[in-house]
Amino acid sequence: PMLTTGTTWEGFEWEEASGGSACHAWTSHPASELVDLLAGVRQLAPAWASVRIQPYFAAEIDQVKVMIPTPRGDLRVAWERRNGKISGVVEVPLSIQVHVDAPNAHFDVITRPNPP
Repeated sequence: PMLTTGTTWEGFEWEEASGGSACHAWTSHPASELVDLLAGVRQLAPAWASVRIQPYFAAEIDQVKVMIPTPRGDLRVAWERRNGKISGVVEVPLSIQVHVDAPNAHFDVITRPNPP
């Protein structure tokens, strides 16, 4: 049903004829939590010229993948826990400076040409 209305609902039951709103910022917070906390992406400079990657490795979560569109091109962060070890990849356009702060994990940073 949410696909039909194109929004995140406030509850499980909603009638279109009721006139109530079904789209509020507080119901979309899981998306920002994924990027901000679990992937740990922080914009450090205007236009995403510099970013910090400082993920939170929640014990209940074994894998995170995010893609953030920026004016400089897509920024991708992924990490996974396997056999008790955490490894990750940050993929960014050349024009984004990356600072990875993940002392208990290994991250590779892959740069690619900026989009046209």
